[in-house]
Amino acid sequence: MSGCNNSAVVNIRGGTKNEIKSCTIDGMGKAGRSVWLIATSYAFVSYCKILNSIGHSLDFDAYTSSSTAYNNLCMNNGEQGIFVEETANGNFIVGNTVQNNTNGINLYSNAVGPVTKNIIAYNTIINNRDIGLSSGGYGHAPNKVAVDNIFVGNVLHGNPTGAQVSHGPVQGDLWINNNNSDGWTRVPENKSMALIFEP
Repeated sequence: MSGCNNSAVVNIRGGTKNEIKSCTIDGMGKAGRSVWLIATSYAFVSYCKILNSIGHSLDFDAYTSSSTAYNNLCMNNGEQGIFVEETANGNFIVGNTVQNNTNGINLYSNAVGPVTKNIIAYNTIINNRDIGLSSGGYGHAPNKVAVDNIFVGNVLHGNPTGAQVSHGPVQGDLWINNNNSDGWTRVPENKSMALIFEP
């Protein structure tokens, strides 16, 4: 599949149990997103090559819940390789390779929130142009935060900024056994905001 509109090559809006599997999804340098999930649940995106959007490669947007991105390659995109944002909650981002994007995998709450209880696990995040992995929120209202997300077993290498633990307000995030050779930034002193156990 390839796209030439300003929105997305593939857009799942609403509904439940939608699946995208074993596809090449190419934004061709024109689509704002390659894959855009919004207000859906139990969606499953797996074994896809997701490439060349001018914005986000794979976007778990507001009110997306209990959905999974598994074993995808997200590469050569203008913004995030995988973006979990706004009120996205209870999602699983597992075993993906995210490389050569502006940012790797970011969790963020801006317009609505919080972005909460997502699991980011065993992803390979390499050679992105800025931040490898981050969590946070804009913070201009109490719910514009990242809350109780788990980051475990991710590999970060070749990103100028490795893990940005609090890219804005966080609360209760947990980071465990991530192999991060690119370093840590914005680590809060208050352990109730983010707790890090690393080898």
